[in-house]
Amino acid sequence: MGKTTTRKRVVKRDMPTPRLVAKVRELTGLSVAQVGQLVGVDRQTVWKWQHGAPARARHLVDLRLIISKPAEARELAVRAERGLLHLGSVAKLMKALQGTR
Repeated sequence: MGKTTTRKRVVKRDMPTPRLVAKVRELTGLSVAQVGQLVGVDRQTVWKWQHGAPARARHLVDLRLIISKPAEARELAVRAERGLLHLGSVAKLMKALQGTR
């Protein structure tokens, strides 16, 4: 009889490619600092991602969410810059923003 093995799904830190961050910036028109603000990191961290540094999985999820809804992400960034909202979870904020329209 063959031995049956199950593979555990491992959640590991992943590295956003420079293209992922570039795509976020291209679609939204946001600065490095604004992207950082949306995902909860400083601008230096986003710069490091653009140059190949690893990022946590939760930040990758946020970056992909921003790519999926660039207009909403841009609006969140503008509201945050104006002091009209405090950024927390990008996913929660985008969902809330969609409900305000």
